[in-house]
Amino acid sequence: MTTRKLINDFDFILFSLDRRSSLQFTFIDIETERYPSISFLVDVIDHSFKGSIEIWIEKNILEEFYKSLKETMNSREGNLSLGSM
Repeated sequence: MTTRKLINDFDFILFSLDRRSSLQFTFIDIETERYPSISFLVDVIDHSFKGSIEIWIEKNILEEFYKSLKETMNSREGNLSLGSM
């Protein structure tokens, strides 16, 4: 999934190249003191499958992912991964 549509500062959608699959990340909460991280509700649509899950992602890993995503979109090459807690 390499196309990103920014909804606001934290919410975003990733689409597959054929636009038949998507991951929508909706901001839920942020932890800034103990362990900087952000909680999202992730809605998955993959052809006929639909589901959702709540996840936590380390803030610095998410920032690195955004940077890599921008670079990948500009070059139209590469692979990305994003892991949650």
